[in-house]
Amino acid sequence: TSMGKGDTKELYVLLRDLECTRDSILHAMGFILTRSEDAKDITTILTEALTLRSSPIELKIARLYLLSDVLYNDVMYNTSPLDENFSVYKDEFKSRMKKIFKSIASAIDRVDPPPARVNVRTRVGRVLGTWAAWGLYPDEAIQRWGEIVSDSGSLDDLE
Repeated sequence: TSMGKGDTKELYVLLRDLECTRDSILHAMGFILTRSEDAKDITTILTEALTLRSSPIELKIARLYLLSDVLYNDVMYNTSPLDENFSVYKDEFKSRMKKIFKSIASAIDRVDPPPARVNVRTRVGRVLGTWAAWGLYPDEAIQRWGEIVSDSGSLDDLE
């Protein structure tokens, strides 16, 4: 299935205007979760949004929080064995995570002043720690994604 033009436009607007607030993320998450039949298109659009170089770091973090909430709710509340869309977002995003975290790491490296980068890495690390606690993905994968973010220039940031 292909997402309709109206829904595609609305998703782009939601992602463009997303903020690190509960209401903003909840609204976007509700939109995404009620359209699991369009998971492939939504995954592509959200991945593009997360890897867009021009996005400010706060917007990338808001989008990461959105991704986290979508994954949690997709896995934790979509438990019917009769539901063919079970964990559809988790499966769709897994192969894209390395690209997403490389983009986030690159964005962190551009944060100024450098000491502020530590705070952003901590926020991303908390998301990954939460994913590990939820058992969302294998620990080895989560660790690799965390290393991508923590290895990006982190020694220079403490000076």
